Amino acid sequence: MGFLKDTDGIARSLKADKDITYRYADADVNTFLGGGTAGSIVTTGGITGGIQTISGPGAINLTTLYTELTTTGADAFSLANGAAGQIKIITLLVEGGTATITPTTFSNGTSITMDAANDSVTMIYGTNGWQIIAAQAITVNA
Repeated sequence: MGFLKDTDGIARSLKADKDITYRYADADVNTFLGGGTAGSIVTTGGITGGIQTISGPGAINLTTLYTELTTTGADAFSLANGAAGQIKIITLLVEGGTATITPTTFSNGTSITMDAANDSVTMIYGTNGWQIIAAQAITVNA
């Protein structure tokens, strides 16, 4: 569960349906934000994101970091616009046909094709839409 620092000295839950609050002192902020630097998060371990699994055509969600696709033929997948700075990782886990991913706004082309198991793409969402920052054996369609 995450918390958001509010102007009244209370950290509120990031989940709107939770009634958890925590009153903090500036020393607490310094402890958890690596010296209190605004916008910085310091971790000594790995970061684990949520996983979505899709079998057959469908919509790739924006609520998990990572999506694993299993194709059951020539399957089409959609990807909506994200939030600025959002990262999305997509892998073709099991290839039963070609996967075509069509982002709503895509700065590199019109769609992405994956045609073998373990093909993958990592993208970040910015002003010009989804932009590829890393890829393994994919095809970007103009």
